[in-house]
Amino acid sequence: MNAMHTDTINLVRLKQLAIKYLDQDSAFRHLLLAEPDEVPFQEGVIKLMVYSRLFEFELKKM
Repeated sequence: MNAMHTDTINLVRLKQLAIKYLDQDSAFRHLLLAEPDEVPFQEGVIKLMVYSRLFEFELKKM
């Protein structure tokens, strides 16, 4: 394990934000909530990059 990161990335906080801020009919919200709470680090970094852009896009629509 590298001292810079853990082996997984926890998505629980992002899911909580989705529940709080995104419409219940948001496809992105459903996609995010279907994710496991933790994903492998390398997979999680890529997903966070994509999810942060999608989250921003969804919030701009509101």
